[in-house]
Amino acid sequence: MRLKKKYLYSDMDRTVIGNDKTISQRNQQALRLFTSLGGRFGVATGRNATIVRPYLRYLPVNGPSIVYNGAAVYDFAAGKFLHRQFFPAALGEEIMRLALSVYPKGNAQAFGEGPILLLNPDGVTDHYIQQENQPHAFSSVKEGCAAAFKVQVYGEHEQLLEVQAAVEERFHGEGYLCTFSAPFYLEYLPVGASKGGALRWIEENLGQDREEVAAIGDFYNDLEMLQAASLGAAVKNAPEEVRKAADVVVADCDSHALEDFILHYLVEE
Repeated sequence: MRLKKKYLYSDMDRTVIGNDKTISQRNQQALRLFTSLGGRFGVATGRNATIVRPYLRYLPVNGPSIVYNGAAVYDFAAGKFLHRQFFPAALGEEIMRLALSVYPKGNAQAFGEGPILLLNPDGVTDHYIQQENQPHAFSSVKEGCAAAFKVQVYGEHEQLLEVQAAVEERFHGEGYLCTFSAPFYLEYLPVGASKGGALRWIEENLGQDREEVAAIGDFYNDLEMLQAASLGAAVKNAPEEVRKAADVVVADCDSHALEDFILHYLVEE
């Protein structure tokens, strides 16, 4: 058996991780096959490095990974950042204050090098933080945004759309990149920071040939990454726009999407 592509980047939630919050044995076995044949695997996620680390017991990460939705590239083996961009502190503070004026119950968050910083003690509960017991602490808006890679708001999708519209009306898209990583996460990233931008940085600075790169994802924040890879796959449960932008569509996240991608597109006899 041999590999058709040497490098593989995968989104985590609702791609390699199913809706039951687990990584199937079949996905794990396919990844072990990929790496045993010389493949280099990294995750591409909105999560920070601390929250990713517990999953490394199931995921054979042996290459650079994209974290904070592309605001940073992290080497888990060395335990260090290879590349990172910080969100402008003053702008982050203004956006978060505006967001909370529009959506007072929004769970405003700042992602820096430590735990997730929760900026609204009265915000709705983030089910991911609660279910996974993700490290977090409370902070003021000003302090939380002082050294953040990204800021985001968790909550009801319709109310997040109102926040998005208000921020766009005030700032006209200047100085930030806005994306939904899930219907309940509205994220603000530094200009140029995206999974696709981080993948291009890896290709240009770490010697990974684009023709050898494959990527898989499920949502709008994965679009640019799928296009930056030579072979981009969308899972079947992805929105139509994401499926149309991908080169191939594979099984849904609860039907071993990563196994399907690896066995049918990345490995040959």
